[in-house]
Amino acid sequence: MSVAHKLRVQKLLGASVLLVTSLFLASCAEQETAAVDHGWAADIDAAKNRATSQFEKEVLSDGVVTRAEKEESMQRWISCMTDRGHTATVELDDNGNEVTVTTASIEGSAQVNADSTRCAEGTIKIIPGLYEAMQQNPENRDYDELYAECLVRHGVVEPPFSAKDFSDALKNSQSGQATPALNFDDPVLRRCLSAPDQ
Repeated sequence: MSVAHKLRVQKLLGASVLLVTSLFLASCAEQETAAVDHGWAADIDAAKNRATSQFEKEVLSDGVVTRAEKEESMQRWISCMTDRGHTATVELDDNGNEVTVTTASIEGSAQVNADSTRCAEGTIKIIPGLYEAMQQNPENRDYDELYAECLVRHGVVEPPFSAKDFSDALKNSQSGQATPALNFDDPVLRRCLSAPDQ
């Protein structure tokens, strides 16, 4: 399952807020390096094809994304935003996820969002999400499977609860149908969606 699928799940949680570009990265993973194995080679190749800056190309060239490279990508985004006259920071949200934050007046919000999108190109658009996905899911397993396992492990749902059960509940929720098995406001469920490896 792709990083994009994980971001689709995260968007369901209401993560897109004006002036906040959420990266949904868990705080400091234990492992320093996310190394490519047989499960991530295709994702690394796809990321190389989407890379728009020399920095991204260099990071991806060895098939390894380090925490230092992830942090450098975030600092490059902050510098770009600062150069455009915005105050930008990286903070932790209530779930321990790193979130990029900008401050601006309401009148300037469209410009801030446009600048944030431009600054993300070549800095944070690829590297942090890939790093975190590789940390949380070193074998590159199906995210719905990881989410289902986490929800069972933390008692949110009773077994058997499969990846298909989770996917069906997610689809029902997105279409406005009742989702009796899952309450997407449950803080434990939200933690599982943010960090299914925990």
